[in-house]
Amino acid sequence: MEIIIVIGFIFLFLLYQLYKEQQESKEKDEEMQRLKTLQEEKDQIKKEKEEIKDIPTRTLLIKILEEMDCQPEVDEDDRIRFQYQGVTFLAEATNEGRFASIIWPWCHRVSLLDIEEFSRVRRVLNELNDLSGCALFYQEYKDVEERGIHIRKHFIFTSDIPRINEYLRAMIGMLFRTQNELEIRVEKLRLREGEALI
Repeated sequence: MEIIIVIGFIFLFLLYQLYKEQQESKEKDEEMQRLKTLQEEKDQIKKEKEEIKDIPTRTLLIKILEEMDCQPEVDEDDRIRFQYQGVTFLAEATNEGRFASIIWPWCHRVSLLDIEEFSRVRRVLNELNDLSGCALFYQEYKDVEERGIHIRKHFIFTSDIPRINEYLRAMIGMLFRTQNELEIRVEKLRLREGEALI
């Protein structure tokens, strides 16, 4: 009977050792897989950097816009026109500099005949120019009785930037957030003025 108990303990001990070795082996395999995945990500980033290394700014911007399926075209004013999420943007960059600008023209319109609305928009533009990281400005056109509100984002753009596609998307995203904030603030002002009249 005692021999059976001893054999049972030895058997349980061997099972425990086998289980422990399998767990350690599984953990090592998982760690090796994580390291392999990290290395693959590093290699991919390095490969992307090598592909765009030393590309001048304007050429790089056009290349990245093409990779993002934005269909960039150079217009008659030598600006890069492209589509992103249904909006037409303009981009400016030179191959001699390290900066680029993206402009959302006519992101908002104001009738010259509506002085109150223009006053609201001008007030909001001043606030957002201090807060948003983008430059908002308006332009008067002789043929049209409207002022067009434009947003510009100026930023560094070089091949040294990691994950440059995501970086460019973030810069364009700032234009969308700024335009949305413009619409919200103008509407809030309009509502406040309406409540004050009641």
